[in-house]
Amino acid sequence: MKRSNIILIIVVIVAVVAGVALWMYYSSQTPVAYNQPANTNAVANTPATVPPVVQPPVVQPPVNMPSGGGLKTITLNTVKDTKLGTRIVDGNGHALYYFTVDAPGVSNCSGVCAVNWPAYTVFSGYKLIGGAGITGKIGTIVKPDGSLQVTYNGAPLYFWHLDATASDTLGQGIGGVWFVQKP
Repeated sequence: MKRSNIILIIVVIVAVVAGVALWMYYSSQTPVAYNQPANTNAVANTPATVPPVVQPPVVQPPVNMPSGGGLKTITLNTVKDTKLGTRIVDGNGHALYYFTVDAPGVSNCSGVCAVNWPAYTVFSGYKLIGGAGITGKIGTIVKPDGSLQVTYNGAPLYFWHLDATASDTLGQGIGGVWFVQKP
């Protein structure tokens, strides 16, 4: 068997195992806000301008959601980025992105796209507020799975799965359709 065929088989096996692991993890969870966006160019419903990168997504426990009972508050903030200017981040400082294929109030990211670009979701009843520099309207939309995705001026917000630290903006410009959200 050729080496390239063996590599292809290994990549497919890794992708299947990662998909099953994600399904098992997320099927047991209630809707949450993710802190790790995804990074491949496989974008649902749009042609990729760069070949997709095949690698398993980073899976980490959600940290954006406060624990315990009572009314919770989620705050969108801004940071000044030397390369990208002022951009919007979640409460932990992670970059938030918008998808140019989305319509106001409608997410068009599903399937592989949603694995690579996890939606910024919150629990029902949470109060959404804007920190310093946030001048637009913060809201939510209901996704097909019933979770609530955070929006800014109607644009659904996402994370990029390869942004590991608060300063990362690795999803900027991917496929010519993903960009950091500006206030």
